[in-house]
Amino acid sequence: MDESHQHSAIEALRDWSKWLITFDFAAATGCVIVLLGGAEGAPRVFLLAAIITFAASVLASILLVRMLAGVVEHLPVRDASGQTMSVQHYRLAPGLTLGALSWLQFALLALALMFLVAWLLLRPATA
Repeated sequence: MDESHQHSAIEALRDWSKWLITFDFAAATGCVIVLLGGAEGAPRVFLLAAIITFAASVLASILLVRMLAGVVEHLPVRDASGQTMSVQHYRLAPGLTLGALSWLQFALLALALMFLVAWLLLRPATA
């Protein structure tokens, strides 16, 4: 993997994260509107959980986009032996790699969608 491949991977991750920020924000906003419209009953907890996890996904995505600028400054990314490595293995902090943060944003999105589906399936039927 050379520097141009690493840069392409960073650009693809940046594009994905920006798209995810837009989607998560829109979904969270829609959930808040439904909540304020009078979502009631026990399934309301799932709607609240969806809002929280959509918001957490937005925050993870914003953090990732911010961190990508720093990664670009360190291109080409190399391991301890000097070999070029995947940018996914780049350490942002102790115990946190770029790959782990990108998986976190996706996992939060998936969890939010599961909460939203649970709310949709369990909400009281309207006449």
